[in-house]
Amino acid sequence: MKKFLLLACMLPALLSAQSSWKYLHVSPAQPGQGEKIQLEYDLTENPLANSDAFDLVVVEYDGKEPVAIEVSQQNINNKIVASVPLSAGALVVYVGMECGEKSDNNMGAGYFIYLNDRNGKPIPESKAAHALLYRNYGGYGKLDRKADLTLDLLNEAFALQPDLQYKPDYLSLYVSTYLGVNKNSDEAREEVLKRLEKAEQYEKADEVLLTSIMRLYSRLAPEKSKALKERITTDYPKGATARSERLVSIGTVPELDKQEALLEAFGNEFPPQTDGDRSMLSNAYTILAGKVADEKNWDKFHAIAEHISAGQRASIFNNLAWDLAEKGEDVDQANRMAAMATEWARMDMIAPSGVLPAFLTREQWQSRREGMYANYSDTYAYVLDKSGNPQAAADMQAKAIALMDEAPAEFCDRHITYLQHANAPNLRHQLESYILNGQANSNMKDLFKQLYQAEDRSEMGAASYLAQMEQVAHAKKKQHLLQTMIDEPAPAFSLKNLKGETVTLGQMKGKVVILDFWATWCGPCKASFPGMQTTLDKYKDDQNVAFLFIDTWEKVDDKEQNATTFIQEKGYSFNVLMDNDNQVVSSFGVSGIPTKFILDKNGKIRFKSIGYSGNADELVDELSIMIDIAKGQP
Repeated sequence: MKKFLLLACMLPALLSAQSSWKYLHVSPAQPGQGEKIQLEYDLTENPLANSDAFDLVVVEYDGKEPVAIEVSQQNINNKIVASVPLSAGALVVYVGMECGEKSDNNMGAGYFIYLNDRNGKPIPESKAAHALLYRNYGGYGKLDRKADLTLDLLNEAFALQPDLQYKPDYLSLYVSTYLGVNKNSDEAREEVLKRLEKAEQYEKADEVLLTSIMRLYSRLAPEKSKALKERITTDYPKGATARSERLVSIGTVPELDKQEALLEAFGNEFPPQTDGDRSMLSNAYTILAGKVADEKNWDKFHAIAEHISAGQRASIFNNLAWDLAEKGEDVDQANRMAAMATEWARMDMIAPSGVLPAFLTREQWQSRREGMYANYSDTYAYVLDKSGNPQAAADMQAKAIALMDEAPAEFCDRHITYLQHANAPNLRHQLESYILNGQANSNMKDLFKQLYQAEDRSEMGAASYLAQMEQVAHAKKKQHLLQTMIDEPAPAFSLKNLKGETVTLGQMKGKVVILDFWATWCGPCKASFPGMQTTLDKYKDDQNVAFLFIDTWEKVDDKEQNATTFIQEKGYSFNVLMDNDNQVVSSFGVSGIPTKFILDKNGKIRFKSIGYSGNADELVDELSIMIDIAKGQP
């Protein structure tokens, strides 16, 4: 990481004030809490010029949680104009510009609007709130999230208003960022411990602050964490920590009926007042429900499930239904739970039970809920097929697939299986559709050839027809990828590989680079590796293409040995780079792995791919298209 405060003098240029932004204009120039501000974004000659579907993402932070502000936007004379009402407690406002995979994030710094209080004076906490949104949530806006800049913002805020350093969220952010910047050195740990001890003695320290300090101690000085927990439970006998400890102790009671009675008594004694309270109690009932489910006491299970939040209950039902159907056990119960989970997801898709999450557009939120319904429908279809109703399973699976822009190959494969079980007359034609759309795996293609040849056609004719359809799918995929192409500079990095060699992005200039962020604990990452090896082998003799596999977010002590053992046991010929402090993954704004970036020879990000569909053939084809397109960039 960069050294502490190295770039302090560059803050104004890198973060820039809201009055000096080139494309985004805010009025009034110094907005206040509770006011309505006007945003005007110029669509000419900017990163999103000539974009069609354009969305503003507006998020305010009031010291508790980021909250999305829904805005009504208009396109007036090629300018996006929006009016944004601010809450009376707003501390800072983040604005993002989204258009599909493209975005304008102020060159990685983000658009953050500072606010004045009701007396017209700047709010010092705006800087601390900026730091928190920038560092903890900046991945949603693909921000650079530089650790040293985060520290600079926090130090400025603490200098202006010293008591801010004792706010739990800012204290936690400071500690984690400071340790990261200073490579978790002994000196840094000592400095952090002094800061925590000082915070522990703060005259206004309450349970929330002390609990935050206790958690920070747990990774730095476990004995201090234990002592502080005893102090908290003594000083706050009915506080959150004491209640949490009591719930943990209830969970150790061996008699399930007694556990249930104790949980009921706990709920009566401490009626949930906040979302945190409700979540804590719901989680306790979830653990109990799992134990009761293991005993197949379904009446008791459903009674206990009533105490679990609706969304969490639907998730439990969905997972349990799949497991039961897969084992061929209690299929009637699996049917009941899958139906209930799917119906909840359907209703939540139509009439959402929550509010618009921060950092999402309404369209993205709708897509997320549709994806939930599709996943639950996929489970329900699986259960229906196991129940001996393959036609209903096929119909349900078709609904799931219809909701997805690009259904995973495993969804399509299961749909074909259900159609086979139902002896559906449209089986071959449905196979053709999936092949033409690039959603077919090798098993589906083999089945198509069998069906084609069974209709008195030759093996050569089947192969020829299949090849023609694959060409169509390839062309469609290329056209789609061209539309999703992005043009962003890739953050520079320097990492050691498993051989101890230093690899920098600068060394890769002139090459198309494929970056694959992964971890040894990540199932989808590992599932994608056979396809990644095939793609690497395809280009192994091409000196203008380089593959770099960046191991990140690992939780083990010896990360290098852990990665080395995994790669050697699997026999992969990957050039693995170690992102031990998770700095590079943050700089690329990665929010989930596996995530792949395809960079052109000038170091610009041209494509970003998140997750793995489960289809190795599709992965190889898609990456090949991306690589070839990136090669052609000037």
